[in-house]
Amino acid sequence: MCPLNIIFVVRPHRYIPVIPLVLVNGSQRIGTGCSSYIPNYNPRDIIANVRRLLSRETMVPMDPWYKGFKGTIETSPKEGGYVVNGSVEEINEHNFRITELPIRKWTQDYKQFLDSITDGSPNDFRQNGDDATVNIEVRMKLEKIVGIMQEGLLKKFKLTSSISTNNMHLFDTEGKIKKYENPEQILEEFFLLRLKYYERRKTRFIVMGNVFCSEYRIHKRFDLKGSSHGQSTDKPREQIDETTTLKDLDLNFVFRLEQSWFQELIWYRFCQVAHSFTLSFNFVFSYLRVGFM
Repeated sequence: MCPLNIIFVVRPHRYIPVIPLVLVNGSQRIGTGCSSYIPNYNPRDIIANVRRLLSRETMVPMDPWYKGFKGTIETSPKEGGYVVNGSVEEINEHNFRITELPIRKWTQDYKQFLDSITDGSPNDFRQNGDDATVNIEVRMKLEKIVGIMQEGLLKKFKLTSSISTNNMHLFDTEGKIKKYENPEQILEEFFLLRLKYYERRKTRFIVMGNVFCSEYRIHKRFDLKGSSHGQSTDKPREQIDETTTLKDLDLNFVFRLEQSWFQELIWYRFCQVAHSFTLSFNFVFSYLRVGFM
């Protein structure tokens, strides 16, 4: 026996977040004949620009941002480029403290570099940080310190790297690889797509056995008989409201169902309960009431 009310399990094809997570988490990919690099951006900046788009205002350019990073990210003279600096300070004439590494430079790899510029003694540098913080004390000989100061601490300790936004490739809304000039272009394209799904989410189709009983507000009601004879409301258009029960000829919606949903509907065609549910080829239920929200 079928239940009186038809229930379908929603199986979404994909999940669409509120903001583009590729800008939040960043992305770095290498493929055949193509590569892509997208830096991380501050979610607050992304949300602020989404609100500007909703208000039809011009977006503010966004700069790369990494949570917890204590160094600096500065615009470079090269178009679309940024200079990333770690952090180092001089403790005394022999010792230096490194408190931040450039983006995507790992502590273990950096220790190997320190071995190459020191004598390799266990006392030459000491790691005082943990998996979340960087705190490395380096001891240098006096004859090397003169060259370090002349060359610059950041450069000598290799605490400078670069970020480029000139290689931002992603699949667009049509599933084709596209190069984006800046993060604002990615955000705008995502915004337009996400807005469409917000509009689509506002329409729901409820099939009930006899009466309407829903937590949602019903905007239109239909009593479908599977016939066109005399099946239209006799009210003028200006008098139709949410309480009006519309009929077959008043239904001007097109329903597109997934294959699995269609198969379930075909199966329900053969179910018999207190009333017969008959499904015709144009997906119109016989003797059912439907509501749109």
